[in-house]
Amino acid sequence: MHSKFIKSLFKKYTGNILLLLLLAVAMVLIGIIPIEMGRRIINLISTPASALGEQHQLLVRYCFFLLVAAVVDGANAYTLSFMYSRFSQTFVSDIRIMLFNHLLRLPQSFFDKNSMG
Repeated sequence: MHSKFIKSLFKKYTGNILLLLLLAVAMVLIGIIPIEMGRRIINLISTPASALGEQHQLLVRYCFFLLVAAVVDGANAYTLSFMYSRFSQTFVSDIRIMLFNHLLRLPQSFFDKNSMG
């Protein structure tokens, strides 16, 4: 009986679960980019001043990628948080509705035998 409820809930929310998992993996992968960009910026800055003039465009490009990665990471974190909150609220609501419907179908003798307070 319990597995029937779990299977129906899992079947209903499979797409949402997979989307949340995909967003979480993307968030981890995008989180690697600022670390790599920071490493490259530090390596570029630590080069001698004479060589830095030639690589000025590269430094600007790395800083731009760092900024874009931070914005995308923040947007992804917000989206993941919003979707997780929405998913959890609807999931808990469905469980409560299923439980209430189950309680309505129980015979009166169940409530006579089992006190509720």
